[in-house]
Amino acid sequence: MQKTMQLLDNIRTALYRAEKEKKKAAILHSLVLIHAIELKNLEPLEFCILLGIHESYKREFLKMLAVSRVLRNSVTLSERTNIMIGQ
Repeated sequence: MQKTMQLLDNIRTALYRAEKEKKKAAILHSLVLIHAIELKNLEPLEFCILLGIHESYKREFLKMLAVSRVLRNSVTLSERTNIMIGQ
């Protein structure tokens, strides 16, 4: 959990910096995608509270976790398909 808390501190800092450049949502999306495996056990509301962001970001958090799963599964499927067709 300490590792997760450090990650959340880093995300919070990145969001603070991104807000000044009006890139908060984009940074949030990219960081959740990058760190989805480490963040997947957090409840969406807990995620928002720990970051100090509005509760409405719960939905964005869940979307990015879903996108991450799809991307991981796509790569796995692609690798399996390539093996099956000999590429």
